[in-house]
Amino acid sequence: METNEKSMTPEESIQIIRKSILNSRKNLKENGFYYLFWGWLLAFASLTNYFLIRYLHFRKMYEQIFIASSIAWGIFVAVGFAVIFIYLNKTGKKDAVITHLDRIITTLWMTSGVIFVLFVLFCYRYESYPTPYILAVTGMATFISGMMIRFKPLIAGGILFAVASVISIFVPPLSQLLVFAISLVLGFLIPGYLLKTAKD
Repeated sequence: METNEKSMTPEESIQIIRKSILNSRKNLKENGFYYLFWGWLLAFASLTNYFLIRYLHFRKMYEQIFIASSIAWGIFVAVGFAVIFIYLNKTGKKDAVITHLDRIITTLWMTSGVIFVLFVLFCYRYESYPTPYILAVTGMATFISGMMIRFKPLIAGGILFAVASVISIFVPPLSQLLVFAISLVLGFLIPGYLLKTAKD
């Protein structure tokens, strides 16, 4: 029995893979607002908590630190979701070619988000700080995303997050907030802006 299916040549397979990577990179650039917005928001949240806790320590208001910090993080995250909701309603859904890489990257970051929440809950239960773990997972997700779209600054950002995760283990808990904020700027925001301005 004859078949009409035509096997692809290696060159054709490479072209399809290359096209998929370019489409995913383009989609990531076009949806860059979400990544950059959350990057800046969490960096500011971290710095706000740093100065808030430092101030409360200075005032010897230790019993209020946990409540104040939780409220501050909660406000930033709530504002973030509100802005994203408004932005989605105003811009609408753009027609885009969704590739398998896009779905994998989206699933990767959604899974990472769930892990972030679990780490916070676990660390609260055992009275430890989640910063090293969150930085490690962020580094993994950033590194894999960079590898998938073959964008070196994002790959370097993932490595930087991993290094920051190790550094945060050896610094005081309050200083971990500074490490977190600096890591977001160097490992996430700068590569994000480089991707936004990069040529396809």
